[in-house]
Amino acid sequence: MTTAHRTLPGIGELLAGYAAGTLTPRDAVEQCLAAIEATEPALGAVETLVAERARAEADAAGRRWRAGTARPLEGVPYGLKDTIDTAGVPTGYGSPLYRGHVPTADAQVQRRLAAAGGILVAKLATYEFEAGRNARTRNPFDLSRTSGGSSSGPCAAVGAGQLPLAIGSDAGGSIRVPAAWCGAVGLKPTFGRVSRRGAVSCSWTLGHIGPITRTVRDAALALQAIAGHDPADPYSVGAPVDADYAAGCDGDLTGVRIGVPEEWFEELCEPAVAAAVAAARDRLAAAGATLVPVSLPILRRINPDALKHLIVPAEAASIHEADLPRVEGFGDAFRALLLEGHLVAAPDYLRALRMRALIQRDLAAVFERVDALAVPGSVITAPLLEQETVTLGGTEHPLASVVARTTSVFNLAGNPAVVVPCGHDDRGLPVSLQIATPPWREADCLRIAHAAERRQESVGGIGSRTTSRCEGRAPS
Repeated sequence: MTTAHRTLPGIGELLAGYAAGTLTPRDAVEQCLAAIEATEPALGAVETLVAERARAEADAAGRRWRAGTARPLEGVPYGLKDTIDTAGVPTGYGSPLYRGHVPTADAQVQRRLAAAGGILVAKLATYEFEAGRNARTRNPFDLSRTSGGSSSGPCAAVGAGQLPLAIGSDAGGSIRVPAAWCGAVGLKPTFGRVSRRGAVSCSWTLGHIGPITRTVRDAALALQAIAGHDPADPYSVGAPVDADYAAGCDGDLTGVRIGVPEEWFEELCEPAVAAAVAAARDRLAAAGATLVPVSLPILRRINPDALKHLIVPAEAASIHEADLPRVEGFGDAFRALLLEGHLVAAPDYLRALRMRALIQRDLAAVFERVDALAVPGSVITAPLLEQETVTLGGTEHPLASVVARTTSVFNLAGNPAVVVPCGHDDRGLPVSLQIATPPWREADCLRIAHAAERRQESVGGIGSRTTSRCEGRAPS
C-alpha cells in the first residue's frame, strides 16, 4: 500500500509552501516521481514520463520564486491526457495507429499551463481517441476495478496521489465519471471556456477540456490558468472570465437555491450512491442553501445518453475521415465506432441535434428557478475490470447504458459541471456529488462544490479517498 495520496500536497498547499520557503518545486517534482515509481505499472496511469525535463523546469521555477517573479502556477507539477499535443513529447492518442507519434506544436491548454509556470511531468493514459478502450488503467482504490474513462490516466493519477493536477477531456462524462470513481475532483467547464486547439476529440460539439485535482479550490486555481478565448479555436467563446474562480469558496451558501431533479438522475442508482448524495445535499442545506424539487420530464421522453451515442460516432467518423484508409490499424472498439458512424443517416444525426436543443431549452428553464442542480456524479461506484452489466432496482442493465447516465446531459447542454467526493460505499469505493450550473457560472459551481467538500471533511467522510491501494506490481 502507498501513502502517496496522503503526503502529496495539493496545488494550494504547494504554492503556500513555495511562498513560505518550506518547500521547493524540485521537492514537489521528486515527490511526484517517487509516487509514480511506487504505483506504476500496477496503476497503469502513466503513458510517458518526462522526468529530466520536469527536474530542469522545477529548478528554474525555484529560481523564479527566489527572485520574486513567480507566476500563478509556478512550480506546480501536472500531467496531460495523451490526447493533448505536446511538442517534442510522444502523444499517441491511446491508439496503436499513432504509437510513437511526436507532435511539433503544443496544444493551447499546454501553452497556457506552461505560461502560468506549471511543470509537465507525464502524459497520461486514455481510451483510444477518447472513445475506444483502455484495458490497463486501474482504480487506485481497488486494482481489480476500472478507473473509468476516457480520462482514465488523469483521474487515476490524481486519485492515487501521483500528481496534484491533471488535464482531461470530456465528451459525455470522460472527466467526471472516472474522477467520481477514483475519488478526485473533476471539472467540465462551459463549452467553449477552454480552448481545444491541439487536443484531439471524438466529438466537436460535445467535447470539453478541464482539470482533475484533489480539491475544489485546486480546480478553481487550475481553471483560472487554462480558461480564456482562443481565436484559433472556432468553438472558443470570448466570455468574461471571473476575476478569481476561488474567491467565493468560503463555504457559506445562504440564499443559494439548489435543484433536486425528480426525474432521471436517480431513477436507476445504487442505494449507497443515492444515500451518500442525499446526505451531501442535506449538508448543503445546512450550509445555508435551499433545496428545491425541480422537474425535467423531457428526460423521460428523450434519453440524453442515447443522443450522445448517436452524435459521437457520426462526428468521430467525420473527424477521422483522413484515417479511414488505415482503419484496420485502430483498436477493435474504436474501429467499430468509426464504422458505426458511417452508418448514421444524416436525418437521424440532425434529429438528434434538434432533440438536443429541446433538452437545452428545458434545462435553461429549470435554471431560471434555481442556481444549481445537485445530482450523482455516477449512479454506480467503480465496476470490476471485466464487468459488462450492472443490476439496479432488481434489473440487469448493460454497463455502457448507465455509466454516463448523469453526465451526458450536461455535455449536450454545454453547462459547467463538477464532481466532488461525498462519501463511499460499503467496499470503500468513492461516491461523488455532481454540481451543475448555468453556462459561464463556473464560480457558482465551484463555490457550491467547495461547500460540499468542506462539510464532508467536517464529518470525516473523505478518508476513503485519501488512501489508495496501489503497489508497484499489478495483480496477476
